[in-house]
Amino acid sequence: MDFSDDELKGLIEGEGGAFDPGEVIGNNYEVLEFVKEGADAEVYRVRNLTDGQEYAAKVPKNANAYGQFEHEIELYNILSKHKTSEHLARIHPSIDHHGCPVFIMEFLHGHTLAEEVKSGKALRPRYIVRIIKDILSGLAELHRAGIIHCDVNPNNIMLTRHGAVLFDLSAGVLYDKVDTRTPRRGTKGYMPPDEHLSYAWDIYSVGVIYYQLLLGDYPAWTRPIGGVNETTKSLSIPEKFGRYLGARPIVEKALRLDPEQRYRDAQQMLAQMRNPVHSQRLFAGMNIFKRRHPLSFYVLAGLSTVVIAVVLIGSRWSAERTEDLRQTYSLNLSELDHGLAGCFLSWEAWGLKKEIQVQQSALDSPEGAIVKIDEVLLRLDDDGKNEYTLTLEFTSLANGEAESVEFPLEWSEAKGGYCLNQKHAKVVKGVTSRTRVLIKLKRHRSIVWDKKYSTPGRLFQELQPAPDGWMHLEDDGMTFRLRIGGAYLSSH
Repeated sequence: MDFSDDELKGLIEGEGGAFDPGEVIGNNYEVLEFVKEGADAEVYRVRNLTDGQEYAAKVPKNANAYGQFEHEIELYNILSKHKTSEHLARIHPSIDHHGCPVFIMEFLHGHTLAEEVKSGKALRPRYIVRIIKDILSGLAELHRAGIIHCDVNPNNIMLTRHGAVLFDLSAGVLYDKVDTRTPRRGTKGYMPPDEHLSYAWDIYSVGVIYYQLLLGDYPAWTRPIGGVNETTKSLSIPEKFGRYLGARPIVEKALRLDPEQRYRDAQQMLAQMRNPVHSQRLFAGMNIFKRRHPLSFYVLAGLSTVVIAVVLIGSRWSAERTEDLRQTYSLNLSELDHGLAGCFLSWEAWGLKKEIQVQQSALDSPEGAIVKIDEVLLRLDDDGKNEYTLTLEFTSLANGEAESVEFPLEWSEAKGGYCLNQKHAKVVKGVTSRTRVLIKLKRHRSIVWDKKYSTPGRLFQELQPAPDGWMHLEDDGMTFRLRIGGAYLSSH
């Protein structure tokens, strides 16, 4: 495709520049978002207006990029004639946008290997091997098509749920067209010291990635310094590589400084990694293929069954004990409770237990507890037009002293009963476990119920154990449903 200078200038300054979301490329691809910007091109996530699928659209940035861009399209056209590996980004026919070439690629969902390396988290050796095999699988397809990628590095490898996918042929060249004038290319740190491009160029880059994923750094002899590679005349694998005994010979061969001593191409390296003998020896240094006792599986299965059974039984016991604590509000735990509580009591049970202990400690102290009563709710068969008053009379059995507190109740449509206004909340001091409480209920100043004595330790909780959270009171055929709520503030 040829462009005149005027056409290129118009495309760059006009419609061939950056795209905004909502714009349509080539009459059929709606721009969804900008993805990234490279040296010579911009990549967008787009939607095909015909099939609704999402793709990636790569657009050249300027006139200088057009020649390289068309070269990349040519490489993909050659590649399309071969069976494409699932570990190579799939390319769709290029399109034209007002004279500007755009090619459409598979949109890869995931993140780059560079981002994975940058995160700093250690990768499992088996996962590393899978990544390298995926890279080699895609690279082997390129080599069979006669293409040298020339820039295999973590930024050009996407990790998806289907595995690693190699993309970006912007630096690629045809093997048959390589000569002494073909310039060296690639990313520093992943470029070999070779004078000429070959399939072995890509093999070296894969070797660097393999080394980097296993040990977390570049090989010392190829670490990027400034704008070029720091390359020595000798290669020495560090001693710490010894724990990956099976991987060491592969990495060593891939990183040979002499390209003639490396793997011939990606298919040869992949074949060795897939060799059954090699697979068994790959992590021999980690002892994961050592022969185990034939009964070890059954022992492990038996232990797992026991653990699962204990957890299930313990969980059921915990639920029952939580309900017991809620019902009895008592600290009378059995020996079994004390033995298992540390393992299986739920957070709710521990919270109840702690609450009981705090309140019991406050009630047993010489000064007694300070109690705040801030919730009263009375429900009965009533039209809501009466006036009710709740009186609590606290009497100490130790010295006979008594204290009464009254709570005027107001009808609440929302709560469906007579309730306490928060401004009428009361505080009672000196409540001990020997204090008794008389509950009186008045209607229009006439006592309608005064027969309930309760210990303070249960006054504010005995309503909670009932499934509906209420205390049911009866007197001369009349039924009341009463809930009293309070809190132990302290023992001082």
